[in-house]
Amino acid sequence: MRLRAHVLLSLGTILATLGGARLPVVEWSLVAVGAAVLVAGGVLHRLDARKQREAGASSSGTSAAAEVEMLRAVSAEVERLCEEAPALSLEDLADRLAALETRTMGPLGESIPHRIAAMGGERFAEVFGDYAAGERLVHRAWSAAADGHRPEALRALEAGARRIRAALAALDATAWPQQR
Repeated sequence: MRLRAHVLLSLGTILATLGGARLPVVEWSLVAVGAAVLVAGGVLHRLDARKQREAGASSSGTSAAAEVEMLRAVSAEVERLCEEAPALSLEDLADRLAALETRTMGPLGESIPHRIAAMGGERFAEVFGDYAAGERLVHRAWSAAADGHRPEALRALEAGARRIRAALAALDATAWPQQR
């Protein structure tokens, strides 16, 4: 349905533009047809987006409580890595960060967007803005470790841990796990 919506949106735009281009005169019937096709494409797009949101919310495969536990696990693992990082070689640190990103952070990152509707956009941004910043900082720590820059890797990892802790604290202050 999404492909049809995009085709209709594009076709409607093209037809309405050609009709209204005044190539010698405005062709109002073409403008009207283009506008109708454009509206139909917009309606299809909205229906498809609603269907995907509802399907995602009901079949994400992960409950809100499980996602909170996943966030707790990410936070604990990042904290543990912060403590161990100064004693690790840069290669080991990069390997551990890569494993953290794929094994723990990846599944959480994939499941979080399904909860926007349950939490509301503003609350979601309050909580997961910090998490996203922490996740980016962990990626930055991996990049610095892979490039052989220990001070930046440790700084980014510690900053990422702080942001992920802040996200967990904000999440603990909400009733999100009770919302399904």
